[in-house]
Amino acid sequence: MKRSLRLLLTAFAAAVALAVVGNVVLPLAAPSARAASNITIRWTHIGIFPRAAPSMSAAHAGAAVADGTTITVACEGPGDSVTSDVTTSTIWERTVDGKWYPNAFTDTGHDGWTPGIPRCDSAATAQPPRNAVPSQRYNRTAAVDWAKAHWNDSPRYDEDCTWFISQALWVGGVPKDNRWTDSSWDWSNLTSKWTIPGPTKPATLADNFKSYMRDSGKATVRELKWNENQMPDAQIGDIIGYDWGHLRGKDLIKGADGILDHLMIITSIDNQYPNVTGHTANTQSSGWTWSKGAGDWWEKAYRDANGNPPRVYLIHVNY
Repeated sequence: MKRSLRLLLTAFAAAVALAVVGNVVLPLAAPSARAASNITIRWTHIGIFPRAAPSMSAAHAGAAVADGTTITVACEGPGDSVTSDVTTSTIWERTVDGKWYPNAFTDTGHDGWTPGIPRCDSAATAQPPRNAVPSQRYNRTAAVDWAKAHWNDSPRYDEDCTWFISQALWVGGVPKDNRWTDSSWDWSNLTSKWTIPGPTKPATLADNFKSYMRDSGKATVRELKWNENQMPDAQIGDIIGYDWGHLRGKDLIKGADGILDHLMIITSIDNQYPNVTGHTANTQSSGWTWSKGAGDWWEKAYRDANGNPPRVYLIHVNY
């Protein structure tokens, strides 16, 4: 048997297709062509990313989900072969929002195709649902290549870490809009009142960038721990944001204050440990926990007067 929780429905599925009530013979109701079933993710041990197509090499279609997560499956279709602890299967599950999960990591209660769930290649399910999530449009490689090529350029502003990040994401195809752009006439959203048209605050200020990406749905934000040497939900092209201090007059006050001060882009990952590139100070492929500007570990260099460490966040682009 494929799964330990396999339901004892095989005999029923092979039984008669008629139900007898008294002396009246009634046909059993046929399953809907668009029936959806709740199925649980299992056996990944570290979580699994949904995919934009039935292949482990397809683009991620959202954040990773953990074992025990319930997904709502609209149909099953053929795809790449995937092996888990319990089976090898070429079947993939497509959820109602258009994401794909390998059947090998789902507890359907059955070997092979799941009774009652239609095939994705049938006429009834050939078209994706209206609310399907499109395949990811962000070209992470293009953004990373740009960052690697321009990390040592002269800065446009005294501190232009966010401007550097914005340019990389634009090259990667994340679109500008009136809130996040390099050329705006909106006086209230300009970084500088002396440059019209000019860049907006989310294009040049770290905390504004974080809020814009989260509020627009182009990214999710989660706080990290400094000892997260393995970050399975991070990808190249994602952003690390640091909340490490602020100026009081000309004095630097170290410590987190709830406002991001610095951004870096992930340009490589070694054994799930991200390396970052960015400006101010110009940095190329440095470990995300190391501050080139301070010449020390972020956690150690920017503790506040009470010994509390700075705070750090993963901004995961999901456009």
